[in-house]
Parts: sequence; C-alpha cells; structure tokens
Amino acid sequence: RGFALGPLTARPGQAAVLEILRNAGELYPFLKGAQAIRTWSGTEGYLPDHEPVIGPSSTQPGLLHGFGFAGAGFQLGPAVGEALAEIVCTGASRHPIEAFSIRRFQA
Repeated sequence: RGFALGPLTARPGQAAVLEILRNAGELYPFLKGAQAIRTWSGTEGYLPDHEPVIGPSSTQPGLLHGFGFAGAGFQLGPAVGEALAEIVCTGASRHPIEAFSIRRFQA
C-alpha cells in the first residue's frame, strides 16, 4: 500500500511535505498530527543491476569510480573509501570489488 506521487508531491516543497505527512498519518495512524521539524530531499542513483560501480574507470586512466549506491552510500561509503584509497596507495584493494567494476556494462 502506498501513495502515488502526483504533480503536488513529485517535487520538494512545503505543500509536498504537508501532503506526505497527511499520507503518512493515513498509513500509520500514530503519526497523525506529527509535525516536521526539518525535511531533506535528493535523488538516488540506481544502475540497471541495482549494484554500485566501484573501482577504476575503463576509459580514463587514474580515475576511480564510487557511485550508484541506490541510497546506501552513507552506509557503504567508509568501506568503499577504504577500498579506493588502497587502490590509490598500492595499486590494488584487498577487498574483492571486481564484481562492481564499470566493465560489467560493456558488451
């Protein structure tokens, strides 16, 4: 169960936040009357296989990728940062990151 995002709620703003709060109260009655102190919105990057890209670029020497975390970047960021730092410092990571290579999208 959920609510579709229409023109009013598809973009952040006070009206959208109020509508989302009303909908939240419908889904979860204990939230009826709740007030938002702060709000935040942003985009999340999803790739076709729903996995991030981590590791060296296939086209630009010296460029390392770490993106497409589909909302989990905050949780995965420290470990990914460590893996990428190891590549910068030693040329390789001790973590198995090959499955997250950008090359998986090359035909």
